[in-house]
Amino acid sequence: MITGFDEKDQELSMEYRKLIGPIVGLLSKSSVHHAYPSNRIIAFFNLHSTAGSQVRKLMHHIRVNDLMPNGLCVLSSNDGYYASSDPKEIKKYVDSLKQRIRSMAEIVAALERQCDIKQINLFEETEV
Repeated sequence: MITGFDEKDQELSMEYRKLIGPIVGLLSKSSVHHAYPSNRIIAFFNLHSTAGSQVRKLMHHIRVNDLMPNGLCVLSSNDGYYASSDPKEIKKYVDSLKQRIRSMAEIVAALERQCDIKQINLFEETEV
């Protein structure tokens, strides 16, 4: 479980697991110019209006379990989620993720410095 988040926000419910196939199908027809923002996915599948975190979990699940067909990858932009197999688009997205990771690492380092917390491994969980 991720510290600071409700347990209900951790697991992908069966209700949402049933949407994996249809969402993969929807994304398979998308592109950088035809992206699906969370609110559009929520409306398309008639989900509760507060389902944004569930949509993010669905996208995470699809990505980390390699569920997209034909070499497609799920990417996202300010316009929403979309699929691409274009190496340039994928590299651009990976670079963006790495920049965000570096930014988060800077925040972790600053908080540790400000609170005099000494951590060796950023990915090691600690007891509070």
